[in-house]
Amino acid sequence: MSFLEPLRRRVGAVLLWVEQGTVVIGCILIWAIFALILAQMFGRVLFRTGLPWADELARYLHILMVFIGIGYAHRVGAHISIDILVHMLPRVPRRVLHIIVQAAILATSIIVVMGCWMLIQRMGAQRSASLGLPVTAFVTPTLLGFGLLAVEAFCRIFLVPDDKITVEGVEVNTL
Repeated sequence: MSFLEPLRRRVGAVLLWVEQGTVVIGCILIWAIFALILAQMFGRVLFRTGLPWADELARYLHILMVFIGIGYAHRVGAHISIDILVHMLPRVPRRVLHIIVQAAILATSIIVVMGCWMLIQRMGAQRSASLGLPVTAFVTPTLLGFGLLAVEAFCRIFLVPDDKITVEGVEVNTL
């Protein structure tokens, strides 16, 4: 047992908790979008009037769902990838390639987070048309999603040298 094992277990538990939380949030957002669009549809058909803010709110919730789910999709391997070569490689070259890919994901995530932060700083008090929400509310999910993705990539590089995270004796996500 290495000295990193207790840290790996804790990080694995936190990542599992974040993963479960993002699934719950994603389900809530899907149902909220569905309810908004349904209310908009019934309002237009039955009452001949719509909710002027429903489209904007549904769009915002969709943006939130996509960017909050980006870390989850990375964690469970749901992104599109061409991995036939990876599976043919022996263990050590596969791990090296994995570290290179995760480092690229980490670097890209950091660049996006920094760009979002600079954009949020410049936006000031601009408001959306229908809801009157600060426009920064539309950029914040991107910052959060890529922040979670950066944490996930960092953990996969430095805390998971054996290609797996173990939480309470159960293996969580392998390469």
